[in-house]
Amino acid sequence: MPSHPAFFLRCLAIAALLLAGMAHGTERTEAVKRVALVIGNAAYPSAPLSNPVNDAHDMAAALKKLNFDVIEKPTPRRRT
Repeated sequence: MPSHPAFFLRCLAIAALLLAGMAHGTERTEAVKRVALVIGNAAYPSAPLSNPVNDAHDMAAALKKLNFDVIEKPTPRRRT
């Protein structure tokens, strides 16, 4: 898997488009709870992203508009 920031952003854009298509392409008769975990990881030692916290926040906002319950972890801390 490439560790290039552009690759990550393309994957993020594809995921957003797929989610948007699913939200608009189906009608549901029963209530379905949709939950998303959005992580903005800034700790890539070999290829750090320029602003993952803002990217994660923007993705969380987009998912909230699609009626997801969003759990945001901007920069998760490692347990020691």
